[in-house]
Amino acid sequence: MKRIKKDIWPMAAVLLAGAALLFVAEIVGLFNGIDSFLYDLNFRLRGAQTRSSDIVIAAIDEKTLARLGKWPLSRDYYARLLAKTTSARAVGFDIIWSEPSPDDGVLAEAVAQHGRVVLPAYIGPEVTPVMPLEIFKPFRIGHVHVDQDVDGKVRQVYHSIYLNGHMYPSFASAVYEAATGRTMQRSVLPVRESEVNPNALYQFDPMMINYYGPLGSFQKISFYELIEGNYKPSFFKDKVILAGLTAEAMQSRFLTPFTDKRGGMSSIELHANILNNLLLGNSIKPLPETARVILALIFIVVMFALFMSLNEMRSAMVLMLALATIFFSAYFVFSYADIWMKSMLFYAAAVLMFGISYLFKLNRAAAMLDLEYSDIASHLRFGSKYLPDVEEKGLIGFLSAGGINSKVAMADSLARQLLFEKTLTDAVISNSMSAILLFEQSGHLVMANEKAKKIEQSVKLDMADLNSFIGSIASRIMGDSSSIKALKNLARHGETVEFTLCTPAEVYLKTDAVMISFENDRYILFVMTDVTEIKRLEMMKNEMVSLISHELRTPLTAIQGYGNILEMSVEGSTLQYIKIINREADRMNRLISTYLDLARLESGERLINRTNINMSVLVDEVISMVRPLAEQKNIALKLEMSSGMPDVTLDGDLVRQGILNLLENAVKYSSGNSEIKMNVDRINGELKISVADQGVGMDSATAEKIFDKFYRANVNNAKDIAGHGLGLTFVKYAVELQGGSIDVQSEPGKGSVFTVTFPMRG
Repeated sequence: MKRIKKDIWPMAAVLLAGAALLFVAEIVGLFNGIDSFLYDLNFRLRGAQTRSSDIVIAAIDEKTLARLGKWPLSRDYYARLLAKTTSARAVGFDIIWSEPSPDDGVLAEAVAQHGRVVLPAYIGPEVTPVMPLEIFKPFRIGHVHVDQDVDGKVRQVYHSIYLNGHMYPSFASAVYEAATGRTMQRSVLPVRESEVNPNALYQFDPMMINYYGPLGSFQKISFYELIEGNYKPSFFKDKVILAGLTAEAMQSRFLTPFTDKRGGMSSIELHANILNNLLLGNSIKPLPETARVILALIFIVVMFALFMSLNEMRSAMVLMLALATIFFSAYFVFSYADIWMKSMLFYAAAVLMFGISYLFKLNRAAAMLDLEYSDIASHLRFGSKYLPDVEEKGLIGFLSAGGINSKVAMADSLARQLLFEKTLTDAVISNSMSAILLFEQSGHLVMANEKAKKIEQSVKLDMADLNSFIGSIASRIMGDSSSIKALKNLARHGETVEFTLCTPAEVYLKTDAVMISFENDRYILFVMTDVTEIKRLEMMKNEMVSLISHELRTPLTAIQGYGNILEMSVEGSTLQYIKIINREADRMNRLISTYLDLARLESGERLINRTNINMSVLVDEVISMVRPLAEQKNIALKLEMSSGMPDVTLDGDLVRQGILNLLENAVKYSSGNSEIKMNVDRINGELKISVADQGVGMDSATAEKIFDKFYRANVNNAKDIAGHGLGLTFVKYAVELQGGSIDVQSEPGKGSVFTVTFPMRG
């Protein structure tokens, strides 16, 4: 979190700088060329569109010139055209009559009679209007001026031009007004006429031209055939006629977005496209600049956030997807909504954000590499003693020669030290007195040292994989089957297991199994130590102790027998001495019995015999055995037990003896007129048995040793209590051999609570 907060301000600053750079590039026109190319490409991909059937071009083509004579044609022919098209909605001539001729009067009369005729004007190179003759000035006039972009293509037209304080409508808009009877709303010159620069041209009401296809998209008829009467008057009803030059050698050609290798479009067809836009209301509308800027800012932030959250491969895939999305989105709105969105800003934003995010991630990776170097160095045997200093950290360290050389030197030194550590570890593992096996969690054997291979051969263990290994040792584990279950849990949940193997050759192997986690992988490590000699010494000791204990029992039995006879036949002061002899003989006999039981548990001679136990019956039996001892001290025994307790699968003798030891201890260490509570309950799938007394209690240091063999608590008011320090040790062994646990909570002067927990079985 601190790292993120530390990076957020530099990220924000770079993001703002990148956005500013993009908008500056947009403003100075660096993207104009590519935007124009993409604009034209959209036209070519979209293809030809349906145009209005109301527009007809009367083409002054090669055939017309061949039949009617050389250019310029007699103006009488134009008057004849008007006479043939009286039913047309409007007629527009893209021919400037600025030179006088004998037929000017005839033509002027024809224009006046028709009433819906538009004549052209042209804005010359010196910003001088080229107008029709004075005789034609009373009629509608529209300028045929179009601006070409730097690549020579015509992409837009201005419908209102102000020159010398006079407004000239575009030729197509003038024809539109004549044909529809509507008046277009036009921008007003924002300065007073007296302040207008006479040499300045003011252009307003721009419109991006929606071309309907390449050259020849509109219906054309030959000018000659029209005036010769080859078309019926009804053909021209409600049509808009545009007359102009189309002969290749006689007319100006304009490049359009559809122009590739073919020739340009004639002026009259260019104005037909513009007029068609006005009639259908489907000119290309640029996306409002404010909306485009807001959209670009959102796009920049989203792209940067995405690139920062993904790795390099996925970022590259997102970049490709973003570029494709920009292209198809721009094409979709262009084709289906006639909206043009200049998209080079978005392409540049995607690429720039990818680059900036890559540099940030590279800088972060370089910083993390420096931290990794430091972390590895702190764990090495020699620390950073032999590591070189890194001249430059972070991204600069990769961009400067000195920085990258120092990182290479650091990596080389780390590699040498890690190689030494591996060599040392391999030597220790290979020469270890213990067998070491390492399995992957999937079961694959990763490593086995020489000692493990020797044990595999000598005691016939299958180490091919984890399941085979566990299967080969299952029947050789000393104790009950709880270790096998623990081994399976180890592979699944990581529980540590410790057990002893006994092979047919009477070789004892103390085995420790532990789960090791490294990053996202888990491994199971087995360390097997040959404890055969130690086990034999323990067995010899136990046999000797058992032998001595058995030998002691013979005279003790005789002493107890004769003592009981004497106690029944002797009176007076001698009787007191006889009772002492009998009491001590009983104590010695109990000590020997407890020690022998404990020795059998430790050696594995006493096997676990699990049966179904009715806990209610067992607990009542134990309480009845302890009640006489408790009544001697006026101690109340209280039992709390859940009703309907199901039977459990445990060794009944061990459980009975364990609870008996706990209750007897509680009575011993409790003062008279107190209370002992015993609770038996099933909680979360476990059987819990607790014994709480109000006795002398003990401190935490004593509680940690209370289960040690022959240890007796040295607490106040308990020094004269008889005991031999084996009862709680026996309880601990009896509980843990069945997969349970025992815990004690105690406080001096306030008593103790012993809690035994068994997993429920059955």
